[in-house]
Amino acid sequence: MDGDVRFGLFIPNFMAQGIDVPELTRLAELADRATRFDDIWVGDHIVLADRIRSRHPNFGRAVPSGALEDFTQVGLGGMPASDPVFEPLTLLSYLAGLTSRVRLGIGIMVTPLRHPVLAAKMLAAIDVLSNGRLIVGTGTGWLREEYDAVGATWAGRGPRTDDYIKCMRYLWGPSTDEGFHSPSVRVSPGVQMYPKPPQGRELPVWIGGNSELALQRAARLGSGWHGAQLSPDAAKKAVTRLRELLEENGRPSDALTLSLRLTSWVQARARRDSTNPLVGSEQQILEVLFEYQQAGLHHIQLAPPPMVDLKDLSGQTERLDRITAEFRASDGITS
Repeated sequence: MDGDVRFGLFIPNFMAQGIDVPELTRLAELADRATRFDDIWVGDHIVLADRIRSRHPNFGRAVPSGALEDFTQVGLGGMPASDPVFEPLTLLSYLAGLTSRVRLGIGIMVTPLRHPVLAAKMLAAIDVLSNGRLIVGTGTGWLREEYDAVGATWAGRGPRTDDYIKCMRYLWGPSTDEGFHSPSVRVSPGVQMYPKPPQGRELPVWIGGNSELALQRAARLGSGWHGAQLSPDAAKKAVTRLRELLEENGRPSDALTLSLRLTSWVQARARRDSTNPLVGSEQQILEVLFEYQQAGLHHIQLAPPPMVDLKDLSGQTERLDRITAEFRASDGITS
């Protein structure tokens, strides 16, 4: 993996105001045709709940009352459960037909919520429809209420995620008579799935999460790692740990694409906030991007703050595109 840094744009399919098909269409077409972003991303929820008691790994713990401030505490940014959430695999199929250049990412798919055979089929179809542009971010999620709603078992979700990733890769590869067998899922010999994704078993699977368990999973199974909301110093520590884990697993130190999702918003010069270092002036953001490059990242996903109005994102997207273009020019990278 070289020293280039690529940039992704998160297009909110939930946790934003004014989400509708025309706005999602406009933002995807803008990113694809009028910017230099390398990829666009959507997130994953199937359902929400009025009362959330689950702890968000990045944003704190909810209290039992179910009031709106609970959602803020768990990282849902004041979002009521009645707000629209566009299912990401369906949405990516739609975006595949709208775009032709940018790669399409789901970051992250809560893997245990969907049976891996069906998920493998849907993801393969997206890869076909997009001519091999899909990136699959995968993880265990954090919202137990969502597991309960779809009948998924909360306990053992980590090992089950490992099994599901292996099963999907099995189905994406050349057909064999061996079948697939693991503690949580079995595919009988002779069962086949077509069409295969153009990327085959090399379809990128980026493991999401900042925890030690997530880093271990990335080193064992991932083609990438996709963390969230880490400072440059914390990102450097995560990169160092990942390289140690790659060595322990007998994999080369450059086996992973190292990616981070960061809240990003251009505004008047602001005092630097360690939790949101990419919120500030264009110059401030540019300077911090170089710090992330020095930390060893290969990819940065720029995401708007929670509950932003989608109508405000066009201008922000153009400003962020200008910053990333200046970053590439300063670093000698052409898009």
